[in-house]
Amino acid sequence: WLKPFWLKQFWPSLGRSLVHTCTMATVLPGFEELSLWVVVPKGGGECREFELTADPKESLSKFKKRIEKICGIPAEDLEIFAKNTDEEDAKQRWLSDDKTLEAQDVRDKAILTVGVHGMKGDTPDPDPETGELPADAVNTS
Repeated sequence: WLKPFWLKQFWPSLGRSLVHTCTMATVLPGFEELSLWVVVPKGGGECREFELTADPKESLSKFKKRIEKICGIPAEDLEIFAKNTDEEDAKQRWLSDDKTLEAQDVRDKAILTVGVHGMKGDTPDPDPETGELPADAVNTS
């Protein structure tokens, strides 16, 4: 990959043009990207928090698959709730899997809280001390 520094050194006009083009792409319509804060329960009252970027036209199903890859909890066990942070009295609301983030009015800097239910995916290992299976995915995440 050619870095702008290298381009500027050998082809100054091309380097400036490329850097300017890359900078402008983040501002042009159709290139918007959402920066979302995701909160996922780990069990024991603790949560894992991280930032993910997403295309507003991305479906929630696809976004859940990305969370599955990061956290190891099957996407079908996840319920997502969104709260936009640009409204003072915003309320958290449930998001539908078959709609895009944009269609559900998820905005930049929104907080997405993940609810974990059932174990539709893999069966967890029994607790080594009690031999019992956890009641839900939160205990195994």
